[in-house]
Amino acid sequence: MKMFADKIINALKSRTLLAKLISLLLAVLLWAFISHTRTGAVTVNIPLEIRSIPPSMMVTAVSDRTVVVTLEGPRKNIRNTDIKRVKAYVEVKDPVPGELKKYRVRLMRDSVHDEIQVRLARKYVNIMVDRKIEKRVPVFPVIAGSASADAIVGRVTVKPDIITVTGPEKELRGIDRVLTETLHINGEKQSIDRQTRLLHDKTGNLSFSETNVNVSIPIYIRALLREISVPVDVRGTDERFIYTPSVKDVKVYIRKDGITGISRRDLKAFITPDAAVLDKILSGSGGRPVTREFPVTVVQTDKNVYIDIISIVPDRLELRIEKVLKAE
Repeated sequence: MKMFADKIINALKSRTLLAKLISLLLAVLLWAFISHTRTGAVTVNIPLEIRSIPPSMMVTAVSDRTVVVTLEGPRKNIRNTDIKRVKAYVEVKDPVPGELKKYRVRLMRDSVHDEIQVRLARKYVNIMVDRKIEKRVPVFPVIAGSASADAIVGRVTVKPDIITVTGPEKELRGIDRVLTETLHINGEKQSIDRQTRLLHDKTGNLSFSETNVNVSIPIYIRALLREISVPVDVRGTDERFIYTPSVKDVKVYIRKDGITGISRRDLKAFITPDAAVLDKILSGSGGRPVTREFPVTVVQTDKNVYIDIISIVPDRLELRIEKVLKAE
C-alpha cells in the first residue's frame, strides 16, 4: 500500500499527463465527499392530526393546530425528502369531557432518511373534548328593510323550519335557534321567494343538517287589509322567572273582504317561552338576565268564525327574562 502511495506522489511531481489525471480524479472525489457530508436544516409547519377520539366525543379546543418541525442532516437527503409525508399526531386516550389535558406530540417519519434528525419545537399540546350530541332547533329568518309604503309584509315562512344541529353538549345547551343570512327588502311590492344560507357559529364546532333554506316573504297591498291592535300575553310562565316583553301590543292585519265587525276582542296574541330551555340559557349566562326573541302567535277567540290573518307586526318579540331573587 505504501509503495502504491509513493508511486502516486512521484507521478504528481513529474507533471506528466498521468499526474494531471490523478489530480483531477482526487479533486472530484474530494468534491463528492464534501457535498455528501455537508449538512443543512429545514424548518416547516405541519398540521397536527388528532387521533383516537371516541365517536361519542369531539374536540372543542386545542392549543396548537400545527407544529414546528426541523429536519437536520445531509443536504442531499433533505432535498430528497417529501415533507408532506412527515406526520405529527397525538393519541387522545381517556379524555374527560370539559377538561383541558396535555398530550404528547408524536412523529411518523417513515419516508425520512436515517441520517436526518427530526426535532419538534413543542412536544406537548393541550386538548379539550366534550360529548357530541344532536339537537333539533327552529330556523329564524332575518329580514331587513320594508315593503313599499302602500304594501305590507305577510307571514314569512321557512322550509325546512327545523334543522338538526350536531356539536359539543356544552355549546348546544345555549342554542335555541339558527338564524339565516339577512334578507333585504327594499320597497318591494311583489312577494319574494329566495334561497339563503344559514349562519354558522363562530367556533366552527357545530354542524347543520342543512346549509340553505327557502324563505318565502308574501307582500300584500295595504289598502286591502284592516289593521287591529292586539295586546300580547306571555303564556306558560314560570314563577321562577320575571318576563318583560319589548312591546305591549302587536298589529294584526286581516282581509277587509272577510267577516265584518271583527275587533281586538276577537283575537288573542301571545308568546310562549319554554321554561326548560330558559333554565338552561340562564344557567349558561351565570344567572344574569337574558333577552331572547320569540315568535308571536295570534288566534281567534271564536273557533266557529274564520278570520283570515295576513300579517302580524312584529311577528317576533324580544323578551327579557330574569330569575326571581329568593328572599334571604
